[in-house]
Amino acid sequence: MPAPTGAGTDDVRTVPSPGAVEPGGNQGIGQRIELLLAGCERRLVMDGQWLCLFAPRPLGSEIPDHGWKLHISARPNDLSPLVDLVVPVLLRYLCDAKFARDAGVLGAMNSGDRDPALVGKAITVYPRAEDVRALGGELADLLSGRPGPRVLSDRRIRPDAPVYYRYGPFRATGADDAALTMTGPDGVRFPGRAGTRYRQPPWAADPFRSAAPAPDRPARLIGGRYRLTAGITRSAHGDVYRAVDRATREHLIVKQARAHAGEDAHGVDARGRLRHEHAVLAALTGVDGVPQIREHLRHGDDEFLVTTDCGPRDLRRDVLAHGPFQPGAALSPAGSEPADAIATGRGIAELARRLLAVLDSVHTRGVVVGDLKPSNVVLGDDGAAHLVDFGISALHGDRPTGATPGYSMPAYRAGRPTGPADDLYALGATLYFALTGMDPVVVDSDDDVNRDRTLLCLAAVLPGAEHRPVRELVAGLTHPDPAQRAAHGQRWRTQAPALAPERGIPLPRIAPGILDDLIAHTVASCVSAAAQLPTGAARDGQPGFGLTLYDGAAGVGLELLHHTEQPGVPRAVADLAHRTALHPQLGALSDALHIGRTGVDLFLDSATVLNDAPAPLPPHRGLSHDRTGDQISGSAGVGTGLLALARRARTAGREEEARARLAAAEECAHGLLAARAGRERAEPRSSAADSEAAFTLGFAHGR
Repeated sequence: MPAPTGAGTDDVRTVPSPGAVEPGGNQGIGQRIELLLAGCERRLVMDGQWLCLFAPRPLGSEIPDHGWKLHISARPNDLSPLVDLVVPVLLRYLCDAKFARDAGVLGAMNSGDRDPALVGKAITVYPRAEDVRALGGELADLLSGRPGPRVLSDRRIRPDAPVYYRYGPFRATGADDAALTMTGPDGVRFPGRAGTRYRQPPWAADPFRSAAPAPDRPARLIGGRYRLTAGITRSAHGDVYRAVDRATREHLIVKQARAHAGEDAHGVDARGRLRHEHAVLAALTGVDGVPQIREHLRHGDDEFLVTTDCGPRDLRRDVLAHGPFQPGAALSPAGSEPADAIATGRGIAELARRLLAVLDSVHTRGVVVGDLKPSNVVLGDDGAAHLVDFGISALHGDRPTGATPGYSMPAYRAGRPTGPADDLYALGATLYFALTGMDPVVVDSDDDVNRDRTLLCLAAVLPGAEHRPVRELVAGLTHPDPAQRAAHGQRWRTQAPALAPERGIPLPRIAPGILDDLIAHTVASCVSAAAQLPTGAARDGQPGFGLTLYDGAAGVGLELLHHTEQPGVPRAVADLAHRTALHPQLGALSDALHIGRTGVDLFLDSATVLNDAPAPLPPHRGLSHDRTGDQISGSAGVGTGLLALARRARTAGREEEARARLAAAEECAHGLLAARAGRERAEPRSSAADSEAAFTLGFAHGR
């Protein structure tokens, strides 16, 4: 059975499927390993992105389901010499291993775009328990001083070597969390999916650290003076924090760049992009509406850029928290916003003019922003918009690679030269988000088609003649012709456009019934997919469908329950509920809401409104889940789902079940309150860069 290919599962041991092929034709890494294996009784197979090395095993010495595994980190261009060093060591031990197939695969993993937990895992080793310490130590000695990006899910054996370790699953039977749940010797279950923090099950003793963890302590200072106070964003390339300068008491932003993370084909990593951003901001010194530099420093292997704090929230979070901006403001001449927009500071015309003014100042200094998007527009306490994050901006034509689909121009994404008019395109897309709360459409390979569909969505949200100017604003700024974009931007610098039809840019018209047709088509596709769900384990290198809200049956089923008037939906949902209730993996799920049993129970209970659906399952006290305020996998999500199930049970007259669900939800609430009060301590941080400095915002993964 091939290893699952879902997020966080690619350090699970791969077992070759019958269709796996020998990698003799694979250029580079496979041939090097084959040469090193000459005369050895080892088998090498290629399975997707991995080259898998299997050791012959004596009878009775099968590899366990889970244990301590080793990860060796490397930069893409260092993969070949790393293989030459590591394989001879592995051949002296009874262990399996897997290697990134080539430098391109490793580069994609190290980008963090797919999953931050994959960064750095160039080689994964599955040793015997009795060999973990010796093999890990030998590899650390061998690779001392070699560079590699940090493996966020693991601990490092020693600080000068790119060799890491974590306790996790060695094999899995599918792509969902049930397949990755580990069971300890006393029956305790523990989630095995890799994340961005080190986690260790209670039954496992750390093979490299004999001392008990020290008590939790405040985050360390950056540069000896910047005290981290809160987290803003977390990514594979580095985190962004709020901080206070202990010397001046000024509130600042500290942006981290991790060593060797996100390295491109030219060898530019996150630190290189941070240095470039420092150069861009230096060129923008004194410009109103952009951060001002306080310091650029190194802390350990990472680099940090310290800048002024432009405001408490970004545009994306503001719209998600408070709703879209006022479209009516676009009808007013400059300086005459409607009263409601003045009171809230959330008129679209004022936002557009402010951002145009900032862009004008930026362009005058020879900078093209290149990554203008809602999360990079920060709103100050007075509501004024600022632009942040200049890591991939062009300074006099020089820029690193990078782009954001839907917001970056196609030329920018392709690496071609860009100009100031490209920022106007991004501005139009950003204003579209501010008006609708939706990102631009990016489903088609044709950018013109995506633009037309985006404008159709805008017309559906803001129909009528009274909203025509604001639709023209977005259409003009996202026009394919840069000259048209520049002309439209110039009009908006001075005055709002008139309502006259002859000045308007033609918009695609929504055909009657198109939304109904789209829903019907989508539902029909889901009905067809439901016939295949749940299929359980992956087969032939393809991931299997899961059971949960996040990846399978429960999510499809709950959505279809909104469309029971569509042909075939009631029968499809009832059949899906029966197959889900009888699925052998159901009992192995954790009790998480989105990736576990609670979400599945919610679907099965909701399906009882249909004829022939199975009766609701009895209350289930599931396996362990993250004791965090996380809606996806933690106590917050479990409690949310239990409250919904309790309400359904009470409505159906199942009072005993309702009380049981409420009592379980209360346990979740008490646990969260205890953690908030500090009675449940997190594991101590190994460095300031790993600090848990209060990443509190966000629904799925925040407070």
